[in-house]
Amino acid sequence: VRILDAKGRMQKARGGLFQSGWNLVQSPMVFRGRPGDYRYSVAKGPEYATGRGDFTLDKRSQGYDVLRLPRHANLADEAWLGGDLLCSLSPEAAARWLAAEGLTMAVVVSSDRELKNGAGREKQGVRIEEAWIDSRSYWDKRQGSGLILHHWIPPAEVPEEVPSSRLLTMAKPKPNGPDSDRRVVDDLQVHAEIQDLTARDVPLWLASNRIDSIQLLSTHLLPDATQRPRPQLVVDPDPGRFQGDRAAGQAVEAIYWKTLEAGLRIPATAGSGFGKAATHLGYNRVYAAVASSTRADWWQAARQGRSFVTSGPLLRVQINEQPPGAIFQAKRDQSIELDIALT
Repeated sequence: VRILDAKGRMQKARGGLFQSGWNLVQSPMVFRGRPGDYRYSVAKGPEYATGRGDFTLDKRSQGYDVLRLPRHANLADEAWLGGDLLCSLSPEAAARWLAAEGLTMAVVVSSDRELKNGAGREKQGVRIEEAWIDSRSYWDKRQGSGLILHHWIPPAEVPEEVPSSRLLTMAKPKPNGPDSDRRVVDDLQVHAEIQDLTARDVPLWLASNRIDSIQLLSTHLLPDATQRPRPQLVVDPDPGRFQGDRAAGQAVEAIYWKTLEAGLRIPATAGSGFGKAATHLGYNRVYAAVASSTRADWWQAARQGRSFVTSGPLLRVQINEQPPGAIFQAKRDQSIELDIALT
């Protein structure tokens, strides 16, 4: 629930978590404010409609609103399980936000600053019924980088002079492929992900053939367009094109298309940056098509591209009754018939 006063200032209620202007409601919540007019909005992830209303506080009035949020879809029943691969809260706090967003998993990342304080080295995650939080992921935020290494934490603080490409080969000694390194950490295969596709070191990571996914939707896309960063492009693929509030998103999309056109079949993922960015958990999210809710199966589906990313619309597509990531083959000079179904 988000509560704003007459001047648009975000209000914190009692009895729940408060982050980025949102109050997490898990039990009866109490809001005490000064007399005046207020407005509120209520959200429970993209599978539900949103609600909003307003009220006036004075010393003698009382009242109540009943809000019903119709459910538009149940993706878990369709074997689509949602995740947010970039969160900066503690694992315990992130776990409490999962149900409010209809997510199955979230990833809590650690950078050098968090590792100095002892975070990320010991905790392996939090399990909540059929959902979980992964917290053994390292985010290399040094200049020129923007690499996330899931299920791997460096043995010590990373010196500034160590290139990010060296860090990548430390986590994944062998490239992807039939003879790739199958070592696992915490029973999960190391998963290398590009968080910042405009970073200086991206060509080196792509050339190494060790990248498992790319965050097509990430911290360059925020709910408030005025807070979105300007793209800092080492090489501008289309000079003069990327202008205005959508510049960062358009630049990342253009680079991703060029990556695919270069023959690099790397799936897209998503992360919100919740905890430090002005957003909420699952604002950017990725749904993976899996038959079970195990962590290993979810990550395997993400690596295979059996997924879709979104910041709201829940567009599910099948081709010949197969989810994204499927490969269809035809012999030379033969045609292939594709039946596309959209929900």
